[in-house]
Amino acid sequence: MSSKMNILRYLTKTDANGKQNQLTTRQARAMFKIQHVAARIYDLRSEGFRIYTNNRRLKDGRRVKAYRLADAQSVSKMFA
Repeated sequence: MSSKMNILRYLTKTDANGKQNQLTTRQARAMFKIQHVAARIYDLRSEGFRIYTNNRRLKDGRRVKAYRLADAQSVSKMFA
């Protein structure tokens, strides 16, 4: 499976609390072995997927960017 499809599949799922998954660069590198995460997000946006970038602050004070898919329910139908 391509790295773009891995990202899309992850972003369409929900966590245990029912919240939609968000993906940080560090998570994508660890889970999917993607080195250029921002480039794959750019590619997905170019293909018409609405992916938002949210700034988050971790407990230790570091700032990270988390990617979120805007219309996850409609995209999840692709994987059904």
